[in-house]
Amino acid sequence: MDGTFMIERPEDVAGLYFPLVSETGLKSCVTPRLGGDAKIDQNHFLLEPTSIENLNNNRSCRNFWVRWDENLWSASGVSAKQEVDWMEGVEHSRLEAGILYHKIRRENQRLQVASEILSFVPYDGNFEVHQVTIENTDVLAHSMEFVTAIPMYGRSADNLRDHRHVTSLLNRMEIKEQGIWNTPTLSFDERGHQKGDAIYYVEGISEDGAWPTDFCGVLDDFIGCGSLSWPEALVQKSEDIWQKAGAQVDGQEVLGGLHFAQCSLAPGARKTYIITIGIAHDTKEIMKSRSRWNSPKQVEGLLQDTIDHWNAMAPIRIHTAQPQFDFFFTWVGFQPELRRLFGCSFLPHHDYGRGGRGWRDLWQDCLALLLMHPEEVRPLLVANFAGVREDGTNATIIGEGLGNFKADRNGISRVWMDHGMWPWMTMQLYIQQTGDEEILLEEQGYFESDRRGTILEHLILQNVAAYEKRGEHHMLRLLDADWNDALDLAGERGESVAFSNAYAANLISLGEEILHLQEHFPNRGIDAAKGKELIAMGQSLQEEIRAREWLPEGFYNSYYDNDGHPLANGEMMLTGQVFAIMGGTATEEQIASIVTQANQRLLDPSCGGYRLNTDFHEVKMNMGRQFGFAYGEKENGAVFSHMAVMYANALYRRGFGEAGYQALRYLWEQSMDFKRSHIYPGIPEYFGRGGRGLYHYLTGAASWYLLTVVQQMFGVQAAYGKLQVKPQLQEEQFDAKGQAWIRIPWQGQMCRIVIMKSGDITIEQEG
Repeated sequence: MDGTFMIERPEDVAGLYFPLVSETGLKSCVTPRLGGDAKIDQNHFLLEPTSIENLNNNRSCRNFWVRWDENLWSASGVSAKQEVDWMEGVEHSRLEAGILYHKIRRENQRLQVASEILSFVPYDGNFEVHQVTIENTDVLAHSMEFVTAIPMYGRSADNLRDHRHVTSLLNRMEIKEQGIWNTPTLSFDERGHQKGDAIYYVEGISEDGAWPTDFCGVLDDFIGCGSLSWPEALVQKSEDIWQKAGAQVDGQEVLGGLHFAQCSLAPGARKTYIITIGIAHDTKEIMKSRSRWNSPKQVEGLLQDTIDHWNAMAPIRIHTAQPQFDFFFTWVGFQPELRRLFGCSFLPHHDYGRGGRGWRDLWQDCLALLLMHPEEVRPLLVANFAGVREDGTNATIIGEGLGNFKADRNGISRVWMDHGMWPWMTMQLYIQQTGDEEILLEEQGYFESDRRGTILEHLILQNVAAYEKRGEHHMLRLLDADWNDALDLAGERGESVAFSNAYAANLISLGEEILHLQEHFPNRGIDAAKGKELIAMGQSLQEEIRAREWLPEGFYNSYYDNDGHPLANGEMMLTGQVFAIMGGTATEEQIASIVTQANQRLLDPSCGGYRLNTDFHEVKMNMGRQFGFAYGEKENGAVFSHMAVMYANALYRRGFGEAGYQALRYLWEQSMDFKRSHIYPGIPEYFGRGGRGLYHYLTGAASWYLLTVVQQMFGVQAAYGKLQVKPQLQEEQFDAKGQAWIRIPWQGQMCRIVIMKSGDITIEQEG
């Protein structure tokens, strides 16, 4: 359950990548061949930006070369000859990875050489550490040379094809005793150039404390008439390209080319080198970082500190009769941390936007934080309400730091009609977990306004504002889109029945909270009449949905298109069923019917479970871009993990635990079947063609999966700060001793809650 896994020959699956990240800003990813990029933000990419389509084709990687006699071999696996060796089975690799480190061992039987490369980002540093060990597996001794070749991009992602060459003219490359630094003079932007504020660097040392002997800092010099996978400098053993410490070259593409002295390796002998690549704002930062990694012993300590940190950040663990599920849950529990740090961008599939999270992400990620680190949540929640506007809409982009918001993405103002729903859903969980109702009486400002109001006022405003935007069928208008961003072409007459259910539930529960608040704080000016009004509004909306939107086929209509027509005619969408069940609109008889219909129309076990919708067989320009996607991909009928998990959550909430468990089980079994999912452990955004997991790691599905397992499956809930355990574990989940347990923080201590098949429950405090 520590998250460590191994895979033989991971390169046999194209498109694999693994995240490495720090708390201080560096965001990286690595492939089995050490491809992938590294950056702090959109304007500071250390390595060339990579999207999924060029991830494996790009030969610009963290390459480590070994040269002896007439042989040239890449310890990273990226050389022209090794592609042939790989296909012929002459070269083999094995991946080991955990939270959060990456280790790849590679062995070439033809050349009788092997490597092991440990890669990680210290949790508190803006640099990557690569500990590269070379092993002579031959029966003869060899004199070997070690050379790094890491192209340093050192600019904004915008410059990938916008002034790519011109921005290289800004480079100022310096050779230091320890490695190569590049300090661009400017950050190029025709809207207003900024003075360069970063040093991009590659440094290295051998295990015996020796720095490189000479260097190549110019990419073109190194490649010559060859390529990054067969560079002329190494193939032809060029001597004139190598320079010594103190040399400088301006205006060229920069390479982190470090050449170490020859060393003799006896049969079976090994030699280790430590290479770091990073981004710093000044010389002192580099020197401070350097003092932490310049021996294998230091690297070992740095790695252990990093592993310990990340395990502490995601402390929830479970034990059932299914070890594979328990292991999967460990990674799912860590994914909300990855999204906190990466946002919704900066991994190869997530190549949209310019970083940061959106409004909806902010609130849903808090769900996981509430379970793992509840002590951190109060100031975060209060700050988040600063993004609410006076009209009940909100800023859509989260800025750096607490409570900082931006109006919208790329200057395009849009209103997602579901945005007002999520804050109360999250705040309600916070109040139940902590008993802290007084947070509702805290004051907060409104976005781009001098006006202030209580958090309760913000919440009422958001939900009532959405409720009052009703369409011709009395459902809440879809506006620019709801949770499904791809329903973006029905702004005039489109309506979201799905989120009408969600808002109805919000109005009722918010009204009930107002009554509870007034009872416990009678002298604080709480308007009980307002609570009753909200309850009546929500109940009335639920009654309308039951009367108007239940279809003869036995499930709910989910939407109306821009021509005012329901998305019905036998077609089923999962979203409408989820919120009808979760919010209490659907009766028990209706839920049973929905489960039957979903199993018939949406369930595809070969792709991870419940598809988001049936095939409409048309490009619905009156509804959204979703219908232009190939069916079975992304929002058009893929098994979209987020909504599939919310379906499970809704079923558990309404007492349909067996059906909820099956929905979760389909997802974890698909995710953990590497031959089908082609992803490392964890839950992806969706499963596409052939059941492959796509858009891995940065998905709100992880927060909801965590929440569902903890609160519904294991039943660890709270009522105004008082712990309650109401498990819905299935018989097959209990081990041979008839028990299952969950380890979880509760009110400042770690608790292990042991649940017996017999019904007995034991709560043990740890530490």
